Amino acid sequence: MTQGYIFLGVDDTNSVVNITSAYALSISLKLADPTRETCVVVSSFHDVPKKYEDGFDYIVELPFKRTEINHRDVLIDFWQLYYCTPFDQTLFIDTQSIAVDNVDSLWEVADFGCLEFASARNFRGELDYHNSQFDVQRANTIVPFDSGMIYFSKDLESSQFFKVADPYFKNWRIIYRDMLNDTKPMDFDFTLMVNLIAGQLGIQPIKHDHFDYTDLTISVLGSDSETTRTDWIRTLNVWYTKDAKLKINNHRQSGIVRYNSPEFITKEMLTKLNDHYRNTTTKIQA
Repeated sequence: MTQGYIFLGVDDTNSVVNITSAYALSISLKLADPTRETCVVVSSFHDVPKKYEDGFDYIVELPFKRTEINHRDVLIDFWQLYYCTPFDQTLFIDTQSIAVDNVDSLWEVADFGCLEFASARNFRGELDYHNSQFDVQRANTIVPFDSGMIYFSKDLESSQFFKVADPYFKNWRIIYRDMLNDTKPMDFDFTLMVNLIAGQLGIQPIKHDHFDYTDLTISVLGSDSETTRTDWIRTLNVWYTKDAKLKINNHRQSGIVRYNSPEFITKEMLTKLNDHYRNTTTKIQA
């Protein structure tokens, strides 16, 4: 059984925002888990800058092209990952995430099922399901759960989930109109769509020990306004060391950390991560 990590690096024309985040995630994973491989999914091979190419074990193109050519949310193409993953057992991680230490224990979830959803914690390590990101789910009696990290294997349940995700993601506006009440998002909401599909298929998310990640926006967002989503970084003190250790407000982070905003990865942070990766791989080769 092959195991590996997959994420999206799809960008708009002349943009490298998502592929830069994907590169940072990939090399951080290769540092944290050298035994497993990484795969980035892009719109075209030509979209990957040459300087990033060796940061991925696999670079694959979207098998069915972009869902919406002008949509800014890279997660709108998530439904295609089942059809292009090179692994038997796959761990999807949101592109705007980073690995900060050993993550091998995450793979214990493979013993429990073929489709599993990780739980998100705030930067203090606390579970918190009362933040505003689940307001629509509560208003529409939809079971809410996190979607920043999803394990799937090539089995029937996973296949059914992704088959339903295909028309749902392509027709999310119609889904909103027909399946939600007056409380609905203004734009595509990945977590909401995942929750909707799971509800339609009768999938009950189960919390597993060690299958979790940190979401830095939890307990920071006071509302769903775009301004708040952009400015939350300014409310936190972030330290990133030369050996890829991450501390948020004096809380040392571990595992997978989802930052959910490309501004989080500064040039200085990317340089430290890249230097540490190059130094580590050079020592291994020697």
